[in-house]
Amino acid sequence: MISRAAIVKVSEEELLALNGPRDMTAAVHALWHDRLQLFSVTRGEKGAVLYSAGANHVCNGFRVNAVDSTGAGDAYTASILSGVLAGETPDALVRRACAAGALATTRKGAMESLPTTAEITALLASS
Repeated sequence: MISRAAIVKVSEEELLALNGPRDMTAAVHALWHDRLQLFSVTRGEKGAVLYSAGANHVCNGFRVNAVDSTGAGDAYTASILSGVLAGETPDALVRRACAAGALATTRKGAMESLPTTAEITALLASS
């Protein structure tokens, strides 16, 4: 699937399973192909790295009172996709997506935990 995708999101653990124990950047580069536009590696509370053609965009995450990680990856990915459609820069994409993922951990459940745009904007403004 990765070989046909334009945008990929995996966790650090998934990247390790896909490509073995190697440096994260080297592992992403081994999976990179010409049609790929963005490759995102989430790192839980440590944030994420978003790779674009020739650049790495890092967000170190946001401190929140986490309750349940269910839905965090969905919130992160939805934010990446909506940001791409809105024409956001890669740095803005990964920062907003990390905020969305972090906020999703502050409530229980998958759908119930998804943050609103206003909540994401407020977290970004306060950090």
